[in-house]
Amino acid sequence: YLDVEDRVAVLNKRLDIVNDLLDSLASQLEIRTAHRLEVTIIVLIMLEIAMELVKGASLPGMVRWPVRLVQGAVASLVR
Repeated sequence: YLDVEDRVAVLNKRLDIVNDLLDSLASQLEIRTAHRLEVTIIVLIMLEIAMELVKGASLPGMVRWPVRLVQGAVASLVR
């Protein structure tokens, strides 16, 4: 009567498609957040290395050139 079963089947298919789409979007959002977190961790590690090199800048000339290199790299990241 009034093809209710057919309409229910069509609506269920559409809802399945929407559900799959929402799952995909949630997955993409999770990946983006994880990527941002990874980049933040890498930058923090680089800053820690740069700070350690700056602390050791009072050492002889062999250490000073990497310090300047890292300082320049950190400065370009901060800008």
